[in-house]
Amino acid sequence: MKGKRVFIHTLGCPKNEVDSLFIAGELTKEGFEVVGKLSLADAVILNTCGFLEDARLESLEELNFFIGLKEVKLIKKIIVTGCYAQRSAGWFVKTFPGVDAVVGNRDLRVIPSVLKRAFEGEEKIVEIPNAYSYWYSDETYLPSTYPFAYIKISEGCSNACSYCVLPGIRGPARSIPIEQIKKQIDHLVELGFKELVLVAQDTGLYGADIYGKPLLPALLNEILRLQKDFWVRLLYVNPMSFDQEILNIMKRDPRLVHYLDLPIQHISDRILKLMNRKIDEAKQRKLIETIKTTLPDIALRTTLLVGFPGETDDDFESLVKFVEEGWFDHIGVFVYSREEGTPAYSIEDQVPRPQAEHRRDILTIAAEEQSHKKMQAMVGKTFPVLVETRSHGMLEGRLPYDAPQIDRIVVMKGNVPSGTFVDAKIKGFKSFTIYAEIIGKDKQIHQSDNDDNQLYGSDSGPN
Repeated sequence: MKGKRVFIHTLGCPKNEVDSLFIAGELTKEGFEVVGKLSLADAVILNTCGFLEDARLESLEELNFFIGLKEVKLIKKIIVTGCYAQRSAGWFVKTFPGVDAVVGNRDLRVIPSVLKRAFEGEEKIVEIPNAYSYWYSDETYLPSTYPFAYIKISEGCSNACSYCVLPGIRGPARSIPIEQIKKQIDHLVELGFKELVLVAQDTGLYGADIYGKPLLPALLNEILRLQKDFWVRLLYVNPMSFDQEILNIMKRDPRLVHYLDLPIQHISDRILKLMNRKIDEAKQRKLIETIKTTLPDIALRTTLLVGFPGETDDDFESLVKFVEEGWFDHIGVFVYSREEGTPAYSIEDQVPRPQAEHRRDILTIAAEEQSHKKMQAMVGKTFPVLVETRSHGMLEGRLPYDAPQIDRIVVMKGNVPSGTFVDAKIKGFKSFTIYAEIIGKDKQIHQSDNDDNQLYGSDSGPN
């Protein structure tokens, strides 16, 4: 619709970021102008997160803000989409008169037509497709000044963890064919993007639904055939589906950065069984030890869930002690959210929220202590950094050991453009900001110039 400008506001995980980029591309094809400033917009699309209670509250706060703008005629139309919309479409249109349309996330291709209908005067539009569609694009509209891009390699999840609502919202796992992903990768690299972040609900199970077995290593090998300088990063590789061939690929080609997001959720066998995680403490420990032995410099990120129904003090203490062993560089700690429709909702002995939040705070402190130890070990060493942006006159970038938007940043003096790889010597850190000095640039991509690729000292233990 020519002349109509749309602002897309995205909440939640990187998978939602990919969805918003797809929406932007579809809108552009239909004549809409996607703008990066709210003040320029005629319409707002709010891409919500509905995974946890805190995320839903954030979505509602943002929605009320946009409704306020509409009431004073600063914007004209509001469309709500994303996981929360898929889960509670009818409730949205009944509760919020300012919402013009609610669109589920099973097929986002309908959004341009829905927005047209809204501008033509149709009210209270609800589009929740019954079927789960395979929708993806060879080329993605990317209104970004950052040198990284998220690539969704599959949609949905088939793991059936007892606490998780996502299979009901996004459906079973549906992988995008390798050739289709490769087309998108080629396009992004041609545009100059220097980091490609692969995301899915479980990247480790990529391909199982369409090829009969998981083929994540095959996908990685195909991506890395492209003879260009760029990083590839893996997020959301569940330990149950981890293929150790990934480690061999990392050793062969350092463009697959030495970083893994390995969400273990807990370490207590009893809690893991209640979560339906299909793995136990011994197997998780063996996997982590194998990863660290094969690639001593690798950075590991994980997600931990506290306050799960039935979690005892002993269960929690075992989790704290495990964190204190120092295997992980980055840890996200979350409080269990009781979600209707999940098996965990009916488990007796729900942990009181205040107690669960207290456990979160204790575990977060333990995690931060380990992270700071690892940063201290980096001081004085040289690493590659991908320059992302400039802020307050300083360059900001990231190490290969840090994912965009969730991990540490590196601050440096200099005058090089976004997307440049530089070598930088670590001078110090504060909280989760690393301060460094550039000592070279535009070198061949590598992990580090330190002896034996050791980030954190000897290989006698995880610290």
